[in-house]
Amino acid sequence: KAYHQTVARYILRRTTTHADRVISTTPETAEFVKALSPRSDPEVIPLPFRAERYFPSESMRRAWRTRLGIPDDGCVSAFIGRVVQNKRIEDILHAWNSVSDNNKSHYLVISGLGADPYSQHVRSLAQGALNAHRIRLVDFLQNDDVNGLLNAVDMSIWPAVSVGIQQAMASGCLVLLPANSPGSFLLDGQAHDLGLLYNDNSDGARQGTSLTSAVTRGKTLMHPELRRTRADLASALY
Repeated sequence: KAYHQTVARYILRRTTTHADRVISTTPETAEFVKALSPRSDPEVIPLPFRAERYFPSESMRRAWRTRLGIPDDGCVSAFIGRVVQNKRIEDILHAWNSVSDNNKSHYLVISGLGADPYSQHVRSLAQGALNAHRIRLVDFLQNDDVNGLLNAVDMSIWPAVSVGIQQAMASGCLVLLPANSPGSFLLDGQAHDLGLLYNDNSDGARQGTSLTSAVTRGKTLMHPELRRTRADLASALY
C-alpha cells in the first residue's frame, strides 16, 4: 500500500507541475495538490449540475409524496445518495430519534439502499427506530428519479462530499453539511442561505451545532417561497 501511495504521489506531482491548468473540486484537495506540487496553482471549481435536470417542481413534489405516503404538510428530512458505511447513516437515525417525537408531521427518507450488508444494517436500524412508521426506505434511484425525490423532501443531509449537494440546492432543498466536511465551502459567502452546518463529532470536538439542532432549526426555514429563492441562488452560484 505504501509503495502504491508513493507512486501515486509521484505521478500527481509530475502531472500537476507540468500542467497548464490544475482544477480541484474542493479547497481541501487544492491545498493537498499545492503542498505536493508548490509550482502548481490549483483553481477550485465546484462540481456542476445540469439545470435542466434539477429544479423545483410542485407537480413532482406532489407525485412523490403520494408515492411515499407523506402528507402535503409533512416536513421531510432525507439522506439521498448511495448508502455506504462512510456516510454514517447511523448519525442521521440517532438525530431522528431525538427530534421525531416532538412533531408528528416530521418524516425521514433514507434513499440509496441496496442488497449489501450495510444497507441491511441500516434497514434494521430504521425499523427499530423511534416512530419507524414515519421513516421511508427507498432503494437506489436512477438519475431520472432523483429530482422528483429531492422535490418531495425539505432538508437533505450530506455526511460526505457528493455532486448531489448542488443537485439538492438546485431543487430548493435546504442542505445540512458537517462543518468539517470538504464540502462545507459550498455554504460560504452568499451561499450561506442554502443550508446549515453541523458538528458531526468525528474529530472528537464537542462544540458547535449538532445534527439534531440543525434539523430543528431547518424546520423553521421551510416556507415555499424560501425554496424557490434557494433554487434560484444555487443556479446563480453553481
